[in-house]
Amino acid sequence: MKTRDLFENHDYDPNWDYEVAEVAHEREEIIQEVEQAIAQVRTEVLPELGFQDMHVFFVEEDGLDGALGVYASGTSSLPNIGLDLWAIDRGAEKYQVNRANQILGTIVHELGHAYQDSINIDFHHQEGIEDEAEEFARNYITWGIVDKSVLET
Repeated sequence: MKTRDLFENHDYDPNWDYEVAEVAHEREEIIQEVEQAIAQVRTEVLPELGFQDMHVFFVEEDGLDGALGVYASGTSSLPNIGLDLWAIDRGAEKYQVNRANQILGTIVHELGHAYQDSINIDFHHQEGIEDEAEEFARNYITWGIVDKSVLET
């Protein structure tokens, strides 16, 4: 099965920077969880951050050096979020967390970086940036709060 293009195309092509995965049919359950997370984020998170939409793609196993997800820098006009589905599986199992929440949290975390990029915060070189994105995602997962102020420091 070809990698699904879950959203409109963007002038950015993730193949420029990442090994984009072709997700096999046997991964259908996790794909459905990703689609559910995206639908939720589109209605509850994107409007709060001022984004119209986003694009999600999948990277090859271990294509993010152990990270679960990545925001493709410079794509804040239409955030591109890459997910390593295999790392998400391992993380959910290792930390005994619900995989659907792991997916949702990863997408929200990476959207936190997209928001930081959109307000010109250099999220690559500032100390504490990962903690801020993690707090942003945790606030949403735990309490359903989209508190972008934690990203603006």
